[in-house]
Amino acid sequence: MPGLSSYHVALFDKATGERISDAAITATVTSPAPKSRSRTEVKPLQEVKFNDIMTYGNYFDMPWRGRYRFDLSITRKNSAKRPTSA
Repeated sequence: MPGLSSYHVALFDKATGERISDAAITATVTSPAPKSRSRTEVKPLQEVKFNDIMTYGNYFDMPWRGRYRFDLSITRKNSAKRPTSA
């Protein structure tokens, strides 16, 4: 489908380098179009396992050429709520 793209992210603990597989992630994607036509989508990233490796992803509508801005809100499911932006 034209303009529809799938994006996946993998998370790693900065201190240990271990892969994070227990996160809740919300992505905010803003289009590069002029402000009069700019669009923002907010979606949760779904857990996706590839060969026993956890990633997170979803589909976003990207009808224009250019750079899209991705802002991620990440919370570890089994820890105190400390949202992080990436």
